[in-house]
Amino acid sequence: MSIPCCGCQVFYRLWGSVAYRFIVGGGSAGSVVAARLAKSGKNSVLLIEAGPDCSSRLLNIPVLSPLLLGSKLDWSYKTQPQLDACLGLDNNVGH
Repeated sequence: MSIPCCGCQVFYRLWGSVAYRFIVGGGSAGSVVAARLAKSGKNSVLLIEAGPDCSSRLLNIPVLSPLLLGSKLDWSYKTQPQLDACLGLDNNVGH
């Protein structure tokens, strides 16, 4: 069973008498959901987050985030064309 929850996915599996919960998306919401499920001690929780292990200092300085475009940390997602945003970008599409 999969339950969409706050921008993450929570999967529930039962093997024998043990319930396992897999949370896909370790952002702020996924981390909170994982912590709350694990706190009771009744659940086995695995939090999964994609992406490389990176300690780049650029990640801690928001104004430098454009320098990460095209790097291994950039998933190259694009937004849909926007009517009232991304006005300075090609076709009003954000990266």
